[in-house]
Amino acid sequence: MSAAQLPVRQRDIDEQIESLIRKNYREAIVLMQSPTEWDGPANYSTADGASVSVSQANTPLALRWALTRLDTSVPWHFVVTPLGDADLVSDMRDRLPPYRAVQMVNATRSLFVAFSATTVLPGTISQADIPDTLAFLDSLGARIVPAPTGVITPDHLAAQLLAAGTGLPTLGADGARSPSLAEVLEWSVSPKAAERWQKMVSALPTDVQVAALDWLGRTLGPRAGAAVRYLRANGPSDMLAWGLAAEVLVVDPAARAEDTPVRQEATAIFRSQTRIDTSTAKEREAWATAAVAAVEQATADSHLLDTVIRRAEQLVTSTTALGAGQLLHLS
Repeated sequence: MSAAQLPVRQRDIDEQIESLIRKNYREAIVLMQSPTEWDGPANYSTADGASVSVSQANTPLALRWALTRLDTSVPWHFVVTPLGDADLVSDMRDRLPPYRAVQMVNATRSLFVAFSATTVLPGTISQADIPDTLAFLDSLGARIVPAPTGVITPDHLAAQLLAAGTGLPTLGADGARSPSLAEVLEWSVSPKAAERWQKMVSALPTDVQVAALDWLGRTLGPRAGAAVRYLRANGPSDMLAWGLAAEVLVVDPAARAEDTPVRQEATAIFRSQTRIDTSTAKEREAWATAAVAAVEQATADSHLLDTVIRRAEQLVTSTTALGAGQLLHLS
């Protein structure tokens, strides 16, 4: 995806103004190409109080008309348009100082403005993935925490995307505290969790999603690996219920001898049905422990939690799931 395909946002206009001021310009008439119509304010003021006018012109005729109606008392005029340089004749260019050409949103500069940054750590995000990532954040109206020291890092980008995309409450607006596995499991049963997750995975580029979930896995620690792999493969649905069900798979030194073959078979089924064939005993134990903690500390609707617990019971006992009813006493 090229930078020209990015829609114009107010931050991009502000960045253009700052760039022109650095070049000692104090006024300009700028034509900016955008695939979508301008949906921001027609007039606003910059941080230092300068007036800005923004209009839309979709055809050369509309552009001519717009250029004849500019308020000369306003120093900064921007016209958003789908037009390209080939659509401009010479007399139009003469009315567009100082560039005299169509400007396009620069993806990297737009990313810097969005994160109040001056640079991005190499490998954080590819140029091709920036437009869809910014569009995702814009669609949420999310408040983006400025990059520390002005450098966008993979961890900061991942935390901001997950905070905005999933609504994990412990990440918060400033991303100051990372979530625990129990908090992730509690979030997974919230009414909007599945909807927000689906929107995120359908909107974000694959590499950006992978990086965000890698960060979550590192944050939660290696023992949360199975739960994070479940989230990758299935989304949040039934994540807490499967964690509760996993409790019957934890080896109990006091377990009856006849429980062993049932647990072994149920463990194999668990791996298959959760689509995480590589789960280890420690990962399943951590998932189960966090699931119990999530239920105990949950502030969710009690009816919702009752539904989750009944679902976990069904997963343990049903012959179409674990088929391990005789292990229910371990839960």
